[in-house]
Amino acid sequence: MSLKHVLLAGVVMTASAFAARADDAPSSAKAADLFAAPKAVAAPVQRPQQASQSPFILELAKPASTETAGAPKQASKEVDTSALRYYASQNDLTRVAAEIRLLRSQHPNWEPPQDLFTDSRSMIDEQPLWDLFAKHDLAGLHAAMDAERQKNPDWQPSADLATKIQLAEAHDQLVAASNAKQWGDVLDVASNNRGLLVCGDVDALWRTAEALKQTGDEARASDAYRYVLTSCDNPAERLATMQKASAVLTAPGAVDGLMALGRRGRDGRNEFDVLRFDAVRTRIGDAAAGKAGASLTPAEVDQLASYANSSRSAPDAQLLGWYQYSRKAFPEAETWFRSALAIKADPKSSEGLALTLREEGKLAEALDLAMSSRDLAPDNRKAFIQVMSGLLTATTPPVTPKPDQIAAFVTAVDTAKDAVGAQAYGWSLMKAKQVAAAETWFQKSMSWQPSQDAAIGVMVSAKQLKDERTVATLMTTYKTQYPRLAELEEAMRPRPTAKRVRVAKGGHAPRSSGSGGEGWDANATAIVDTYKSGNYDQALAMMDARRGTKSAEPHGLAIIRGWAQYHKGDWEGAQRTFEMAQQKSPGNDSETGLRIIRQGYLPPQFR
Repeated sequence: MSLKHVLLAGVVMTASAFAARADDAPSSAKAADLFAAPKAVAAPVQRPQQASQSPFILELAKPASTETAGAPKQASKEVDTSALRYYASQNDLTRVAAEIRLLRSQHPNWEPPQDLFTDSRSMIDEQPLWDLFAKHDLAGLHAAMDAERQKNPDWQPSADLATKIQLAEAHDQLVAASNAKQWGDVLDVASNNRGLLVCGDVDALWRTAEALKQTGDEARASDAYRYVLTSCDNPAERLATMQKASAVLTAPGAVDGLMALGRRGRDGRNEFDVLRFDAVRTRIGDAAAGKAGASLTPAEVDQLASYANSSRSAPDAQLLGWYQYSRKAFPEAETWFRSALAIKADPKSSEGLALTLREEGKLAEALDLAMSSRDLAPDNRKAFIQVMSGLLTATTPPVTPKPDQIAAFVTAVDTAKDAVGAQAYGWSLMKAKQVAAAETWFQKSMSWQPSQDAAIGVMVSAKQLKDERTVATLMTTYKTQYPRLAELEEAMRPRPTAKRVRVAKGGHAPRSSGSGGEGWDANATAIVDTYKSGNYDQALAMMDARRGTKSAEPHGLAIIRGWAQYHKGDWEGAQRTFEMAQQKSPGNDSETGLRIIRQGYLPPQFR
């Protein structure tokens, strides 16, 4: 009798003793990775021993017997020794003994195979086969094994390789059935291939748990998740298991019971504490995104805030920053975004802080941060464009952008093809009397995202350049789509004098009625309409374009210019305009403007 047969006999004789201890065997050691290939060795040297693990036991309910009395019994089904051979290939005598006892209880006359520990490989190097297995090229692996059998008909792969191939194919079958939501097939594959349900293939355990839940067996689904949390050590897989269980299990207390299995870290925290606020995070995120129906209590926000501070959770600090930003609580938003960045640099936190600083009026810091982070992500580039656009279109910006910042802005707008940014740059060029360059940027805005505002920019700049061809093309293409454009083009044509329309905007307006003075025409009326709509930039640009045609600026239109400058914050320019209008034609309109501006310079208590 061979040495292996003697060993097998000893195992069989002591099966009961070993099996009695099987449940006490250590289970924390993880099985080898499903597709791990051992280092190359020349046959017949035995491969290194690997730690084994007791799998999750999935026993499916057997269908009720349909045999009738006196009916002949069908031939007994062939004994499934795949698990036994797997444990034997691992030289795990404890599990071998337990499996022998289990099979004997199901098949009383069954005897273990004599070749259980026999390595039936021929003297070949299996490493090329293991390499194919490591790539999960199972079709190529079978082709290579068939080729080997043609050369050596008696050759069989090692028990280790054969078992792993069987498990890999079973894993693929289980995944395919799970993806197709064929839950019964998932459970059939899992129950017939117990070697899958170990920590080395946590994905199979997750899918099996979901299949159990979907087939109405939530208790066993919970057991599958519990198996991972009591047997497996990978922190990321344990956390993912808890997340999946939270999404799948619905029975009262089921999730809390699994939460209690979390391990304590050196700081004394449960590894699953991070998941306790998932529901709150979802609601806060929905509220920050402005989703309808999103609601949460101040206590829930305070609880997450306390956790974010104590655990130094950058994602939670960032989430709270966006939540406060959505509520326009900008000082609180700034605090949270700064906290998030202090813990971990992140593009979204930089974006949030830049936009918050802009809303708080801290434009110099907002511009510096937005520029330095503009290349981190598309949203950061967009934030930079927004901050710069606000500065470029302000009549008296509190911060003057530097040349390198403007150059970076132009590059960012071109890269992002940002239509609004192109318009902002176009109006800033108009203000600087660079009309041709302005027209180019308005044209870019139209090509990237056609809009009425961009079309008006093209119209105003083209009129100043006397570019009638561009005006004609614009009108042919967009006059129906943008009615305001057609009105503007019509108004910019020279017309006979007409009565001036009274203006009312922002609580201050020229009070005189009747004629607006010599030279009043439909173009002047269109400018008034633009002013009344709140488009002060466009109104001023239209008046500048009118001056370019050497058309006289009536007194009433000069008053409109003063109020447009006032509403844009250019009080000095408005004061000069009103003073010039008062010198040319003294009246209540210019006096009112001067009085209100002078009051604005006084402290509130003296106004």
